[in-house]
Amino acid sequence: MKFLKNFYNELSIFIIFILYFILWHKFNYGDVILNNNSLDQAIQAYNFTPFISHLINNLISLDFFSKIMGNIIFPSCVSLILFIIFKKFTSSNIWSYSLVFLSMSTNENFPFINFLAGVLSNEPLELIVNRSENFEIIGFPIPAFSIFYFLILFYFSFFSLNFNGSKIYILTFFWFLGPGIHPVDGVLGIIYWSLCIIFLLFFKKKSINKFFIFFIISMALLIGYQIFTNIQLEMFVIKSKQSFPIYNLVFYFILPISIIIILIKLIKIDMYEFYSKFLNIYLLMFVEFLIILFSLNGIGVELRMFQYRITQFFLHFLYYLPIIYYLNKDEVFILKNKQLSTTFNYYLTKIIFLVFNKYKVYYLYPFCIMLIVYYVLSLNIYE
Repeated sequence: MKFLKNFYNELSIFIIFILYFILWHKFNYGDVILNNNSLDQAIQAYNFTPFISHLINNLISLDFFSKIMGNIIFPSCVSLILFIIFKKFTSSNIWSYSLVFLSMSTNENFPFINFLAGVLSNEPLELIVNRSENFEIIGFPIPAFSIFYFLILFYFSFFSLNFNGSKIYILTFFWFLGPGIHPVDGVLGIIYWSLCIIFLLFFKKKSINKFFIFFIISMALLIGYQIFTNIQLEMFVIKSKQSFPIYNLVFYFILPISIIIILIKLIKIDMYEFYSKFLNIYLLMFVEFLIILFSLNGIGVELRMFQYRITQFFLHFLYYLPIIYYLNKDEVFILKNKQLSTTFNYYLTKIIFLVFNKYKVYYLYPFCIMLIVYYVLSLNIYE
């Protein structure tokens, strides 16, 4: 009973999505376009074999088990670990529910924002709900297992690591195996983890022995060999014309950075706490922006392949978590600078606080309800 009481919300989100994906599998699978149903097609298209995902795909060769894993089990596990991470950062159930519901609704052609716009403009429901395609999270081993793998690694890297003993070796080993699960998410994870280690060395002045350096070099050579013997270098040259929407630039980069800078300046955030808790998040943001910048200049991976994986499910929500964390604190803490009480800075801080904290229930509860409606209407039980 104590376990149920302590983990009521975590169990609730898991059960909600287990039940939903069972219904989706029953009523939608077989009647929708599947865009994540063949690892072999992805291997042929990109001329790269993620060896671990390929091995798992071959081991679970029975179509029934593959469907259960990709349509129900791992998507539901992703919802659970997302909730745990969001709750750990925000200490808010309603924010965590909202972010998980929004993340799991990801679909390239039927985004939730189009559903909202369609409802407001009175469009026919069958045109704005997702009854004709799978949600992006559905598919085994990519992306359901690959997303789960990245999230588990991130959780233990971020919240449970003291960088002593065997933990750093274990985490480094699994981060460097990432390209064997999913090439793009794996490379992003390796760059991110390497930056974390560099930060430890130069900024926190942690000592890392020579054996660990040898271990990292060995892993890098092993993964580098696996990548470059499986893929032709010309695959990294992007010939198709690409663009990066201004909307994405503003809401995924400019806005979260601008708000946190305002908060750092106005509410006197403890910078030691800020760096300790959240520097890793901004390292991930930097890595994502770097990959996008290279891609727009014709080097790396196509943005379309990059945008609907770990970035869309997790990173773009992660960038707002420091803001929510600080604005979930008591109002006395937020507005403790009495000398600002008649200035523009005071009112700006007050507005941000009211939007993210005091009045959040007035839009987050309706938002969750609308997302649930979207999920239910996306089931083909009405035809």
